[in-house]
Amino acid sequence: MTIAKRILFSVAAIATGFVGLCLVAEMLLRLLPVDEGLHDQPVTAENPIPHFEPNRTSTWSQGWQFSHVNKIRVNNYGFVNTQDYDPAAGTPLVAVIGDSYIQAAILPFGETLQARLSRKLGGHGRVYSFGISGTAFATYLVWAEYARDTFRPDATVFVIVGNDYLGALCKYNRDYYCFEEVDGNLQTRRNNSETHWSRPMLLHSALARYLFANVGILRRIRILLRGTRDLGLSTTPDEATPELLRDSRRAVDEFLAQSSERTHLSPAQVAFVLDAPRPAIYKPDELQQMDSSFFVRMRAYFITQAQARGYQVIDTQPYFIARHSKDGSIFEFPDDGHWNSVGHEVVADAVSSFLSQLDAFAFLKTPDAAPPAEPNE
Repeated sequence: MTIAKRILFSVAAIATGFVGLCLVAEMLLRLLPVDEGLHDQPVTAENPIPHFEPNRTSTWSQGWQFSHVNKIRVNNYGFVNTQDYDPAAGTPLVAVIGDSYIQAAILPFGETLQARLSRKLGGHGRVYSFGISGTAFATYLVWAEYARDTFRPDATVFVIVGNDYLGALCKYNRDYYCFEEVDGNLQTRRNNSETHWSRPMLLHSALARYLFANVGILRRIRILLRGTRDLGLSTTPDEATPELLRDSRRAVDEFLAQSSERTHLSPAQVAFVLDAPRPAIYKPDELQQMDSSFFVRMRAYFITQAQARGYQVIDTQPYFIARHSKDGSIFEFPDDGHWNSVGHEVVADAVSSFLSQLDAFAFLKTPDAAPPAEPNE
């Protein structure tokens, strides 16, 4: 056998073995709860509202070892919610807007903030949620305007977490929408997205979905190429450098300046839920040490600026600390920083208190006036 034939034979053997291994992996993974994806839809000038493929139920799972598995329903408007949205309905409505904390794929829907609020309102009011993982301020404003024009909410609640402060800026993140500096001012930029020709094929492969969704191979490669400092959506920087603080404060100012107009509500009808510096809240010494961190400094700036404009601020920190002191509750998962069921419960109670002060939801002040509906699945 010539050298050329030996090389060709070796390459063919390796390729055959690789294909065989992939086929075996594909068959095995089809028996496991591999993440099926929520199928986010392309964002373009003709279809500017970020949303998922409507009317679809799928399996969601997290991590290479499937540490969390859940069944997700996407409703008629393309958002994770077990109820369909009705623009013609006349009962009082609250729009809840955020990122993965509102998408909340890690939890059964009935345990989420929006489902708990819906049960508190009973048949007297509605809660429509708008949330996709990885979004930030600029996209929140697009949803707020969309909710205003389509459903006419009586109150809007934004959930603000650590990723939002830098994630809102095109400089650090390419969300569906982001703030971009143009001639010294921040302007909202839409990042058009199209469905790649290979996507349908990849979505039908359990192995491809496992590598890209569960393992997160692309995100891991980006972090590796970027180096040890990750300013991605899964983290916030530890060091509060002057540049990061300056950029983030400008993003906050722009977001707050547009919030009332985009919602078409008075500041008293708009609430911002501020996440706490978890898990440091469980240890006073650690909490104090975080005072100079980027996250805590940006939280303080957001609260001050929002209150100065007359908006309602729901700071979760005192609520979480009080509940932890009472019964030792923890508000995130052991292997994931998102709110767990108890975290959503505490936040729902705080938001319910805010809503009860508004005329449209005054029935919340009388417990018997709004009997709880059946638990959302």
